[in-house]
Parts: sequence; structure tokens; C-alpha cells
Amino acid sequence: MFGCKKILRALLRSLVMAMCVLCVSCSGAGEEKAADGAVYRMTDEVAGGVVEKIKTPVDAARMTKDLAEARLGEIDKGVAAEK
Repeated sequence: MFGCKKILRALLRSLVMAMCVLCVSCSGAGEEKAADGAVYRMTDEVAGGVVEKIKTPVDAARMTKDLAEARLGEIDKGVAAEK
């Protein structure tokens, strides 16, 4: 009977240790996900800023090109009307 109590106590201790390990390992996963979310959010913000910095000069160049083409079209119409 005495040997049986030792075995039960050992099993109980093992069970308690396993539960503690599981609780500790599960609680850390949420923190990692939260940190990953913050990293992704910051990356998206920086990427959005970079896209705007790149698009602004490109859009300005397109607008300038369109204005130049419109001006040349008006000049061509004026030259054609004079002939």
C-alpha cells in the first residue's frame, strides 16, 4: 500500500507540472501574435508612405505630359486653321 501512494503522488506531481508547462506555453503565444500584428501594422503604414512618395512625382509627371500634349494639340489646331 505504501508503494502505491508514492506512485500516485509521483503521477499527481507529473500531472501538475505538465499543466503548468502547458499554461505557460499557451500564454506566450498571444503575446507573439500581438507583436506580429504590430509589426505588420507598422510595415503597412511605412509602405503606404513610400507608395505616396513614389506616386506623387509620377502623377505630377503624367499631368505635365498631358498638359504638354494638350498644348501641342491646340498649337496644331491653330496651325491647321491658318493654312
